[in-house]
Amino acid sequence: MKDKASSGWTTETLNLTPYKGKRIVAVSLYFDTKDTIKNYNIQVGQLSIQNTNDSIKPLPAVRELKVTQSDFRNGIYGDARLQWKQLDQQVKQYEIYRVLPDGREVLMGATTNHVFYVPEMRRIDKQTVTELKVVAINARYEQGQSSSVKISWPAYPKPIAGFKSDRTLVAPGESVNFIDLSTEVTEGWSWNFESGSPAVSTSKNPFVTFNQEGVYSVTLTATNSSGQDTITKQALITVSKEAGAVKNLALGKIATADHACGEKEGATNAVDGKVTDNSKWCALGNLPHWLQVDLGAEHQISTFIIKHAQSGGEWSGFNTSDYTIQVSIDGTNWTDVVNVQGNSAAESTDAIALVKARYVKLIILKPTQGADTAARIYEFEVHGL
Repeated sequence: MKDKASSGWTTETLNLTPYKGKRIVAVSLYFDTKDTIKNYNIQVGQLSIQNTNDSIKPLPAVRELKVTQSDFRNGIYGDARLQWKQLDQQVKQYEIYRVLPDGREVLMGATTNHVFYVPEMRRIDKQTVTELKVVAINARYEQGQSSSVKISWPAYPKPIAGFKSDRTLVAPGESVNFIDLSTEVTEGWSWNFESGSPAVSTSKNPFVTFNQEGVYSVTLTATNSSGQDTITKQALITVSKEAGAVKNLALGKIATADHACGEKEGATNAVDGKVTDNSKWCALGNLPHWLQVDLGAEHQISTFIIKHAQSGGEWSGFNTSDYTIQVSIDGTNWTDVVNVQGNSAAESTDAIALVKARYVKLIILKPTQGADTAARIYEFEVHGL
C-alpha cells in the first residue's frame, strides 16, 4: 500500500495458518483512523494469496533486448518497437519501463509476448537518449532483473513560426488578439506590429490596438536554443471606419455541395442561420466533401466561422478535423485562403487578410476526429463588407 505522503510502498504480510483447511470466499481491505485526513489517496498495488512453500525462483534479465524500429515526429515525439528473447523459466508477463532523466521509472505497459510497441514518448528536457527497461515478472508478481536499451533522439529542432489573429478587419482604436501557432519547441516570441500599439511584444499571445486607418503587416520570430524562424503576413490587418458594417455575407445565399445525406440535410441548411432543429448540411461518400456558396456579388471577405457537429448538439468526435477554404471571383479559378489541420472545437473562426471574392468553397478533408467520413456542418458563415 502507498499513502500520499510516502515516496515508497508499504507491504503487509498476514499469516493465514489459522485458516488452514478452510475455503476463502472473500478478501477485503479496511482502512480506519481517528484523525480527519483531507484529500487522502489510497493506492493498492497488489493483493494476493500465496503459499510460501511454493518454489518460485527469481527471474533473470531477458537477453538480446534490442530496438527493431524507431520513428520520430517533429523532433520531440518518438516511438520504439522492442524485441527480446523469451526466458525459459515460467514468466507471468514482461513489464516495460521508461527511465526519466531524474532516474524515476514510468510503466509503459506489459505483455506476455517477446515484442512490445512503445508509442508517442515525448522528449524531456532536450534529452539526447532515452532508456527503456524490460523486466520479467514471475507467478508471485515479483520482478526479476532488468535489461535496458537506449534510443537516440535526432538533433533538437528549431521552431517553425506561425500565428493567427481573432480578426483582421477592425475600426480605429479596436484591439486584435494575436494567437501563436508556432511549433511547441518554441521558447521565445518577438512580434512586430506595423502602426500597432504596442509596436513590439515578447508575449506569446499579445493584444494590440490599431488607432489609424490603413492596412498593416505583422511579423513573428519564434526562437529556441537551436535557432529561430520568422513569418511575416503582409497587409494582414485592415483598419477602417467601415468595420462596423461587417455582416454574414453567406446568410440565405445559394449553396451547393458534393452530396447530401438526405433531402432535409442539403447544402442550404449550412447558410440558413440556424443551428437548432437539426438544421445541418451532411455529406456521405468519398472524400473530400465540399460546400460552395455564391455570395451573389463580389465582396471584401475577412472572416469565416464554421459551426461543427457539436454546435448542433452532436458528439464532439464528429467535429470537423481538417479543412481548406478557397475563394474565387469567377467560380472557376480558386485560391486557398485557409488551411486547418487538427481542429476539435465545436466552432472555429478563421480570420484572413481582406480578400475580394464572389464564391467561397469549404473543402472537408477529414470530417471527424476519427474514421467516420460523414461531414456535418450546421452553419458556414462568411463575414465581410
